[in-house]
Amino acid sequence: MICQQCGAANAEDASRCANCLAALVKSASPSAPAPAPQPRTPAEYTAAPVPNANIRNYLAESILVTLFCCLPFGIVALAYSSSVNGKSQSGDLAGAREASAMARAWCFVSMATLLLFIGRIAVQVMFSMLMAAATGGFR
Repeated sequence: MICQQCGAANAEDASRCANCLAALVKSASPSAPAPAPQPRTPAEYTAAPVPNANIRNYLAESILVTLFCCLPFGIVALAYSSSVNGKSQSGDLAGAREASAMARAWCFVSMATLLLFIGRIAVQVMFSMLMAAATGGFR
């Protein structure tokens, strides 16, 4: 009996192939042996390439807001922006888009924090100048 999977010859009363342990099926008519399977090449073991989705990662913006705006929020933006390329290359395009959107949002939060801080300082300086002028502190 010929194994349909690997093409090895087996005894007529065998239920499994002696070579590959596949279940043997008894056929009524003898047929030509199946061709031996070709060995797989290393290229067949690699994943199929993922089309380039061109998802923006906001890495440069994340680095800038981390250095110049608000360190804690910038680190969060940096973590999200660094995961965009890995997710995109592994085929998780939805996850890459989500990470990109989160990196962008945290960049804006960090910039808004800086602008609010600068605005607060400006208001405080103006208030101090008005109070000094009102009390005659500029003489």
